[in-house]
Amino acid sequence: MKTRVEPNTPGVNTDDEMHSDLPDDLYDLSRVRGLYDPLRFVVRLNSEMYRLLEAQEEVLMANQIEPLRLDAFSTFLHETVHWWQHIGSTTGLMLSFASPAKVHINRRHLLSLLATVGPRKSLRTFDGANHGSIPTDSQKHLNAVLNNWHDLVFNSRLITNPQRIHSVLASPYFESVGHALRIGLSDTIWMLAATFDREFSLFPDIRKWDDAFQELGRRRVEGFYFGSPVGLSPVGARHLFEGQARFLQMQYLYLGSGGQRSWSFFRDRGMLNGVYIEAFDFFRSITNTDWPTSPVSPIVQLFLLICDLALNPSDGYPFQLQHFDSFRISNDPGLRFYWFCRAVKNNPALLKSISTCSAEEYNEVSSKLCESMVCATPVEISAELVKWLQSSVALQNLIQQDETLHYSNESLPVRICFAKHLLFAQDRLRRPDYFCWPAMFMADHGFWPVDLNESGELFRRHQPPFMATLSGEIRPTLFEGRSIETTQQIGNEFYNWLVQYDLVDQWIVNDGAFNLDYRSLNPAYTVDSIKPSVDRTFKDAWGVSLDDFILVV
Repeated sequence: MKTRVEPNTPGVNTDDEMHSDLPDDLYDLSRVRGLYDPLRFVVRLNSEMYRLLEAQEEVLMANQIEPLRLDAFSTFLHETVHWWQHIGSTTGLMLSFASPAKVHINRRHLLSLLATVGPRKSLRTFDGANHGSIPTDSQKHLNAVLNNWHDLVFNSRLITNPQRIHSVLASPYFESVGHALRIGLSDTIWMLAATFDREFSLFPDIRKWDDAFQELGRRRVEGFYFGSPVGLSPVGARHLFEGQARFLQMQYLYLGSGGQRSWSFFRDRGMLNGVYIEAFDFFRSITNTDWPTSPVSPIVQLFLLICDLALNPSDGYPFQLQHFDSFRISNDPGLRFYWFCRAVKNNPALLKSISTCSAEEYNEVSSKLCESMVCATPVEISAELVKWLQSSVALQNLIQQDETLHYSNESLPVRICFAKHLLFAQDRLRRPDYFCWPAMFMADHGFWPVDLNESGELFRRHQPPFMATLSGEIRPTLFEGRSIETTQQIGNEFYNWLVQYDLVDQWIVNDGAFNLDYRSLNPAYTVDSIKPSVDRTFKDAWGVSLDDFILVV
């Protein structure tokens, strides 16, 4: 059992901004060309990039456009890859669902607390001031809320950037790395099963995990007991996300310029530094590899494949969890990346194994590497998800809802994002080569025949669902065959849910009055203009108004 937080505990950093390792200048587009915001599922481009692409309807193939628009679309490709990472990979899906899970997993506990102790904010401070003095049943619900919230946040921080987890390790709520990773996975699966598969006929039955994980603690397996040593990888999901997206962007620019934009161009432009290069440098250091001759060399293609494998754990989702002792290695993307780099070091012939970026090469190399870990490949993960879809009426209905945009409103963001996850799996099963090396299929480079029409269709089908305009307003992407009115309505409902998730976050851990500054969604939103609708929706869900909350000091 984790220790509760005492008020004003000396030396404990209770920083709440641990939802993910987002850059400090997230919305400062004067300093970046574009960004993908994983908390709001939106792509933002700076004014120059946005204007160059604003009137663009077709997908821009690399060697068919002028240099300025080549730059702009390479930025859009980079951010689109981030969307694919968050909706297409196992790691990304769990990170995307951390915010909804914190609300849906805690719903019955929060309703019970409203009925017994009333609307108190924040619950964390309320616990610090009243621990042990409230009814036992209420204390159990309060403990569940705070532990679930912190474990989900700890999981996101641990797998995103393991070298920046000082506040996690110092928190009295932290039990162990293995526990946080387990709760991050199991709470997300619980939320998905509650939405689509209440009998656990498809999803792994997390109720059967308890005894095995408790046994790991009893045996004092490293990483699974309180006070255990914390062994961490020097890279995490953020390094893999950014490294993968940046190298794919450079491949697009290299091919689009006929090879003129080479490494020296990218270095001079500042594209080969910081978080964008750390995973690749780590890969080279483990495999004892020199800097590659070009952005499309076999070494780069192998690095991109390893990123894909590292971001797609399979043990526990979608497959049954079989190997509890190795759970950390199989599910931590940074440790997976390290494992696969070591496997390449032990089999250096793999460094030259990718020459045509074909599905056959993808399957052969990924199978060899995943066999070393006894885990499934991304293609096998996709095949399992497609099998779920073929056998489940609930998931078939979900895909039909996605086609018509007539979703059930229950857990709307979960429904929309899981539908995109399943649709991504369908296409990745057929074209794993495209989703691993998309830039290689977006140019007539002459190395091998490329079907640019098919590449454009795949790209269009999996575009990010939301884009920010020049003013900063978030608007839904209009896909072919969907009306503007219905698309906008779904977009509004989607963000209404995200606002509610944020308000519950504030209720649990943020002291003071509710912050209703949602100009990041639309600069026209003022507190006075949106409070009535936000408050009405909150009251419909929880039975109390925002102004009913008693602020705990």
